[in-house]
Amino acid sequence: MFVLNPYVSDGRVRRTCRYLSSSGFDVVVIAESQSGVDDELEIDGVRVIRLASGGWPTSKGRFIKFMLRAAMRGAAIKAEIYHAFDLDALAPAVIASIWNRGSVVYEAHEYYVGLEALLGRPFTKMAWIIWEWLLIFIADRTITINNSIADKLRSRYGIQRPDVIYSCAENCNSKKNGLLRKRYDIQDQKLIALYTGILRKGQGLEILLEAFSEIESTELVIIGSGPMEDKLKEKWKMLKLERKVIFVGQVEYDELGDYYASADIGILLMEPEAENNRLALPNKFFAYLSAGLPVIVSDIPELRHFVGDYELGLVISPTKENTISAINNLASDKTLYQRCQANAVEFSSEFTWINEAEKYIRIYSELREG
Repeated sequence: MFVLNPYVSDGRVRRTCRYLSSSGFDVVVIAESQSGVDDELEIDGVRVIRLASGGWPTSKGRFIKFMLRAAMRGAAIKAEIYHAFDLDALAPAVIASIWNRGSVVYEAHEYYVGLEALLGRPFTKMAWIIWEWLLIFIADRTITINNSIADKLRSRYGIQRPDVIYSCAENCNSKKNGLLRKRYDIQDQKLIALYTGILRKGQGLEILLEAFSEIESTELVIIGSGPMEDKLKEKWKMLKLERKVIFVGQVEYDELGDYYASADIGILLMEPEAENNRLALPNKFFAYLSAGLPVIVSDIPELRHFVGDYELGLVISPTKENTISAINNLASDKTLYQRCQANAVEFSSEFTWINEAEKYIRIYSELREG
């Protein structure tokens, strides 16, 4: 397995590797060390080799260094299958597979050439399109996270339609609790809205802060860090939101369930300027629902489909006014809130990670036979 991040906080990748390991596969992960030194550890029974790449996450040097080092390390490990998570980790998997005559699985967690970071950068975007075009045909199987991205990859490259494996959450084992209320002294009569994830452009975070300057029924908890953190905190201070919006920072992956279980509403306001955002179905969507949280989501195809068909919450265009209206609506209409909450629990019993993860076994078995 190849992934260009430190592995520990990547919920989808960790769930996948843990499941495959528990199913009898010998799983080795080649990931990135951001400490500046190589290290090796065991997480959830999975061997994780982390290679220092250096540089800020947008650095070309980081990508090139990881690609070369991961390819050499991967080639030294004779495997049946070389599995790349996202386009920035695909080249090492391809090189290692050619060296050892193994199979390649390309798993696209995003529509990479439609990323927000590529807006206004046509030459860089074209380079990634060419890179994906060169490599995707070498992959023996392609997997992605939803039907929208599967259809997009098929139409752009003329490949067989990728297999879809949803990023369903493992069942939230944490019972409803008062963790956030106790830790941050949140009054019982107020609901807690939760945002988790990287603090970056396109997530509706500035809209959320502006909305909460006028919301009294609910407090907002933001879990995560990222390139927009300083800017958001400046806005937070300017709007005097210290008692309405709480920045928690990074939380250990294994502790997230308790935080989800102590909230009341899940927020997911993807701004659709970038094509990847329009096609998205983030992990946090399933995590919110697994904890029984009604959701407020952007009006983009995948979210609209699930939230509308299963009545899991409210679908809005991400503006300040719409956000205020949606949160106040869920806070004031107990019947609506309880119905969405019950539907979230039922939805999560139908869409489970175990059911989705079994698709990996089928794909791997077909590759072995093939």
